[in-house]
Amino acid sequence: MRETASPLLDLRHCATGVKGTITEVLPAPGLGAPLRRMAELGLRRGASIVVGQNTPGGGRVIGVDGTRLALDPDLLRLLRVRP
Repeated sequence: MRETASPLLDLRHCATGVKGTITEVLPAPGLGAPLRRMAELGLRRGASIVVGQNTPGGGRVIGVDGTRLALDPDLLRLLRVRP
């Protein structure tokens, strides 16, 4: 029997505690510098993450490589995760 791959999730809508891998970083005109900074911090394709709590204003805390990062909703919508 063939297993189906788990679906990609928009990082804004992942439940707290979900562990996954970033599989896609969507392009965003005008957000080049923030996307480069995210990559410098380890948030890029193939990175393993843990989804943390929500923050005021719709952001999330994300754990990556032993570091916790708070991301705003505009950046969260660009990241797709496979649990």
